[in-house]
Amino acid sequence: MKTIKLFLVAALIFAGINMQAQHRGMQGKKGMQGPKFEQIMEKKMIFFKENLMLTPQESKSFETAYKKYMQEKMKIHKSLQTEFRSKIEKGNYLNLSDSELNRLLDRKMALESQKVKIELNFQKELRRILPPKKLIKFYKSERSFNRKLMARMKKGRKMQKRTKQQLPKNK
Repeated sequence: MKTIKLFLVAALIFAGINMQAQHRGMQGKKGMQGPKFEQIMEKKMIFFKENLMLTPQESKSFETAYKKYMQEKMKIHKSLQTEFRSKIEKGNYLNLSDSELNRLLDRKMALESQKVKIELNFQKELRRILPPKKLIKFYKSERSFNRKLMARMKKGRKMQKRTKQQLPKNK
């Protein structure tokens, strides 16, 4: 039983890492609430419903829980971006005092802790909605979807580079 719990927590963490990687690639003028993000979420829901063979009741509950989970997760991620990473990546931390840096690090840990709580609450909710086999299949499906999405995004970037290289330069 402990092995299953450990596996589920590890799968949840890896899924979170994958979603963070996606987040960086999907940010546009409207951030995570833009039309591209909405399209991906729609495709993801269809993918899950087909792969998991959800009943209508499971489907409705799952979609509600997943969307709530993603909104909470993105809210925390955005806070991390604005409050922590932007200051660190821009080199602004060099001008901060040790006490300010300690407050910044404490805030980062608090946000990370909130993120873990969100993950655990989502897992509890999923366990209430889905039977164990479908739950395991969900984690596998999410990882599969994320891999396919990342491969597609990578392919798109390569195509953009080729197109830019082939365009004649104006003199």
